[in-house]
Amino acid sequence: MDSMSSIKEEIESTGMFRNDVKVKKEMTRLIKLYKETVKEYLDNQIDFQKGKWGGKNESNGRRLSAFIEAGAYGRKIMLEVDATDLSKPLTNIVIFHLHPSFSNASVEVKAQNNKAQLEVIVLFPFTVGVECDNNQTKLELDLSELIASEISDFIA
Repeated sequence: MDSMSSIKEEIESTGMFRNDVKVKKEMTRLIKLYKETVKEYLDNQIDFQKGKWGGKNESNGRRLSAFIEAGAYGRKIMLEVDATDLSKPLTNIVIFHLHPSFSNASVEVKAQNNKAQLEVIVLFPFTVGVECDNNQTKLELDLSELIASEISDFIA
């Protein structure tokens, strides 16, 4: 289910606007405007982390993954770094480098049980950079590649 469907269902579930054609037209207009704004932003944005962290989501026995869940106000994304080589446990601080639009664009997370996780809400895709193993391992994941089909549905 895409974000627009989620917004529509959330609004309709309240029952407040079921029979109000004027409100429905206005909501449709606002959703269209939102889609156009997101598309314009995506077409013109600068991806600040792209290419700074080696371009690979897996390196040196570590893997950076993202688990995405669409929501009414963006996408909830669980970023996760885990150890793919169990002989090299992930135990130290992992630094997640996010888009500079976040108030805290570099977040330190202590690894627990061989992984480090960070949950963020995003309105647009960007590249995530990661440093771990005392700066010995760098990882990079372009979220737009993961949600490309969802975005094209979202802005179509």
